[in-house]
Amino acid sequence: HRFGKILIVDQAHGAHLNFFNEFGIEGFPLTAERGGADIVVNSTHKTLASLTQSAVMNVCSDRVDIEMLEDKLQMMESTSPSYILMGSLDINGSILEEHGEKLIREWNEHLENFYVQAKKIDGLRVMENLAGLDKTKINIDMSEKGYSGRQLEKALIEKYGIYAELNTGNLLMCMTGIGNVREDYQNLLLALKELNDQPMAVSEIEEKIDIPKLKLLEAVGKVCMKAIIPYPPGIPLICPGEIITKTHIETIYGILINGEKVLGLKNKCEMAFKEQK
Repeated sequence: HRFGKILIVDQAHGAHLNFFNEFGIEGFPLTAERGGADIVVNSTHKTLASLTQSAVMNVCSDRVDIEMLEDKLQMMESTSPSYILMGSLDINGSILEEHGEKLIREWNEHLENFYVQAKKIDGLRVMENLAGLDKTKINIDMSEKGYSGRQLEKALIEKYGIYAELNTGNLLMCMTGIGNVREDYQNLLLALKELNDQPMAVSEIEEKIDIPKLKLLEAVGKVCMKAIIPYPPGIPLICPGEIITKTHIETIYGILINGEKVLGLKNKCEMAFKEQK
């Protein structure tokens, strides 16, 4: 703003946060809308009540020329939008307008009860009380019982039909949304209690995945042609144009042998690169 620029924030996973802020519920991050952003894009389908692929753009300041914004959007948008998706956004708006405070407060109560109950499970750790943490994303660690995040995810799916959002290292992240009811949280707690009583035997613990390192090492000193992105968190480790180092390769290799994802590789052992000139 000091330089006369407009700040646009992609608040993809935070469409719900403004309502927690609005209703005075403490312990949630300050939203981009309240933090000074001029335009905020919210993926309402992720945590609220509209259909997948629907989102809203909120204009939050008078720095934005609405007529210019509409003109530029018309250059990119389809002339044949999905009326099903737009209709779901209207329904989402109506639900929030009529029942929003009740639903958001119930959501918070469900979460608080979950965290209290989770603390009673030996061998289970949950991430909480961190500044800026959105506690609607439940981060679970059962490594004390022998489960990696990937193994815990697999067990929840196979034994209980519970699908988590993602895993990384020892952590498994379960997303909650405005549509979850108390039974959903209770089912997850019950599953975690039962798994806690059935620790992973040493023989069951998955071995490291065999990934040939030779092809990866051939990239050291070369120029990266494609963004290399561990997921999660989805932040590029190497960007196009950067020189690939041995440290980069060691990091990538460590991620791969733990069975986690690295986007941008030709396959699990090759990178796209070119000779440095």
